[in-house]
Amino acid sequence: MATYQTAIPVIGLRESLADFIENISPEETPVFSMARKGKINATFEEWQTDVNAAASATNAIIEGADATYPTPTATLRLGNYVQTARKDFKVSTMLDMVDKAGRATETKYQTFKQGQELKTDVEASLCQATAAVARATSTAGRSASLELFAWAVNNVSSATGAHSSGATPGATTVVTAGAPTTAVTDGTLRDLTEAQVKATLSDGYGKGARYKMAIMGPALKQAFGSLAGLANVRNNVAASKGKQAVIIGAADVYVSDFGDIALVPSQFTRSRTVLFLDPEAIEVKLGRRFKTEELAKTGDADGRQIITDFTLCVRNPRGIAKIADVEPA
Repeated sequence: MATYQTAIPVIGLRESLADFIENISPEETPVFSMARKGKINATFEEWQTDVNAAASATNAIIEGADATYPTPTATLRLGNYVQTARKDFKVSTMLDMVDKAGRATETKYQTFKQGQELKTDVEASLCQATAAVARATSTAGRSASLELFAWAVNNVSSATGAHSSGATPGATTVVTAGAPTTAVTDGTLRDLTEAQVKATLSDGYGKGARYKMAIMGPALKQAFGSLAGLANVRNNVAASKGKQAVIIGAADVYVSDFGDIALVPSQFTRSRTVLFLDPEAIEVKLGRRFKTEELAKTGDADGRQIITDFTLCVRNPRGIAKIADVEPA
């Protein structure tokens, strides 16, 4: 007689299904989490920026000289469009009622899961190269991203210098009013170098920027951590403390001539871009803050909608910069 085995169909074997659901999808949202939050008051949010005149070491007058009245420099009036994003789902009454592994009800699980997905959608919108789009009856409004503000709204030096890769930049005209609506044209990829980093940081410091964070994709984060200058800093710090040498495989802070820069990896930036940010310069204005709404019941199921309205306000574009068209060496 053949041995009775589990491989042979046996009636009554119980399933062993773990009572949890493991999800390791990327969910960190460093830009959205870091940015100050504001409230949406219109579908097109505007703000003004200004800059002081360059310092003059020759500002001296003759005793008794008459006053002169130069024309003041006007402020810049910039703006961005509000973007509405949502996640919809419908769950049958029966599915919520029956026993399930890993969640009490499907509606609660989907609300949590799709809420996370919506938040990462917002993060991607903030970090990608998204041009502003005005909303219309048949057109969804789009919020311009950090890349567009760094590229098209910043001053001429950044727009034509730190951003150029030898190819013609996609936005050579600096936006002095409204929102950046011209898409970026990518150039030829080049190796990420410390010279690029130093030039960008020096350029920004001269304009008043105080960068505190650099956002980049995982591959560029690894490349950033292996820059020669950063390795020297690590060695000097270890030696100065008289401790045993330690091999460090990651760099979370770049110690520059103009302050420490936190190196933050992101799954939602473009793989060819490093963004430098001053947190004080960035605000995300929100309308409905990831609001869950019950939709009209039309049958034996319940519909839900998670919705949010947002727009990126770069309070002063001098507070952001980017190195474009780079890849790990």
